[in-house]
Amino acid sequence: MTGREDRLLYGCAAVLLSYPGEQFVDDMAAVGAAAEGMGRKGAGPSLAALARSLDEIGREAAERLYVSTFDLGRRVTLNLTYYSHGDTRSRGATLAGLAERYAMAGMELSGGELPDFLPALLELAASTKEGAELLAGQEASLRALADALARESSIFHEVVEALVSTLPRSGRRSRPELRLSEDGPPLEMVGLANLPGYGLSREGGGRS
Repeated sequence: MTGREDRLLYGCAAVLLSYPGEQFVDDMAAVGAAAEGMGRKGAGPSLAALARSLDEIGREAAERLYVSTFDLGRRVTLNLTYYSHGDTRSRGATLAGLAERYAMAGMELSGGELPDFLPALLELAASTKEGAELLAGQEASLRALADALARESSIFHEVVEALVSTLPRSGRRSRPELRLSEDGPPLEMVGLANLPGYGLSREGGGRS
């Protein structure tokens, strides 16, 4: 895809992977229109199909689907550093580093979500080079998320696979991917509210 198509993909995916809000119907229509601008090849058709599917089941059902997919288990989450760090102390430094990169790119998040929340990263990637670099840095976790969604036969799988297709392939399965496949994320539990970087966020779902 072209750089423009990548940016459209990131913007559409940010909407599709966010918790359904009050503008749900308008958001799905906007995704459908943007997907048409991506042409018939590549990710456009799958994004449009997902938007239609969510629109057809309606906001309340979409909310339930979102929660059951992303908020109720260990192996599927939109907080990407969870795949590599789990709820461990080492995750705090990574979150702090991400928070600094958001600030450098001029994006301020609020509302209680963490800076590794995929829809927030996608919004940044859709509008800035800094954001695209941050997203590429999460390649392994994105692949782990795609694998997890595939195992669940989730309708969200194709949109994450489309995101993965825009990133350079490392050529081998990384430590986060293998860890998720074999054991799930590590379980050294800590209070994330006390970690550096917590408090940067945005509205929407996603586990902290």
